[in-house]
Amino acid sequence: MITIIKCKCGAEYNRTDTKFLITHKGNAFCEVCGSILESWDSTHVPSFELIKRPDREPDRALDGRGGTFRAVWN
Repeated sequence: MITIIKCKCGAEYNRTDTKFLITHKGNAFCEVCGSILESWDSTHVPSFELIKRPDREPDRALDGRGGTFRAVWN
């Protein structure tokens, strides 16, 4: 199932889950502003696809995250 998630900067993402047998911990960051979209510690791990950028770019820089989705798994 796909859910649409909206970041506080206005970017919109398609969110889907993948189920694993073991627990995974991690964070997903907004490609536009760098904010955390979601944190998890679960067997259901989300993935995000940017589908809409905000009408205007946020005031702060991307701080090196570039334009691709990045998940951090611990």
